[in-house]
Amino acid sequence: MKRTLTLTVVALALIASACGGDAEPEQTSIIAGALPLVDFAPLFYADQQGYFSEEGLDVTVEVVQGGPVAAQLLLSGDIQVSFNNWLSVAAAVSNGAPLTVVANGTWLGDGQGGVFVTADSPIQTLTDLDGRTVATNTIGNVGDITIENLIAEQGLDIDVQYVEVSFPEIIPAIESGAVDAGFLTEPFTSFGTVSGLRSVADPYTGRA
Repeated sequence: MKRTLTLTVVALALIASACGGDAEPEQTSIIAGALPLVDFAPLFYADQQGYFSEEGLDVTVEVVQGGPVAAQLLLSGDIQVSFNNWLSVAAAVSNGAPLTVVANGTWLGDGQGGVFVTADSPIQTLTDLDGRTVATNTIGNVGDITIENLIAEQGLDIDVQYVEVSFPEIIPAIESGAVDAGFLTEPFTSFGTVSGLRSVADPYTGRA
């Protein structure tokens, strides 16, 4: 949205002026949204290392559950800039939301995500998810849409029941049997593997 773009431009102007002399840069406060995922680690790292404050920026990183939530927080003015995914941005803009993309961040890759189950689960393949519950951080977004794309790509006629669960709670939900399976992306794919879970499908393959 215009506010996001304006604040980004202001931040760049402050960085340029800070690099041009020895004067202490003026502090500009920004709240930035991000998911607790590997893709966004550079933002948390830069904040912890003090890189933002060196450039005159007082940045607070706020963890959000998913893209739609980030879009709502931007529109309400509760945050000024946020990482998001193209699905959420496209959905918001198509409904008239004045969001502006200022930079592309990361790309999906094979093995970065997966549909995980317990080691002793009877679910062995994507087909076995028929009638099963699958946890995803946000319904109607990257997790269930990429899984449904994979199902369509394989020509399967199955019905998956999606349950909205925050990323940090998905592994416990799988292990406790609260859900049959769960959509995970890094670092939770690695956490799941270490915990003994196994992946039965990679939704970040094919046309995804």
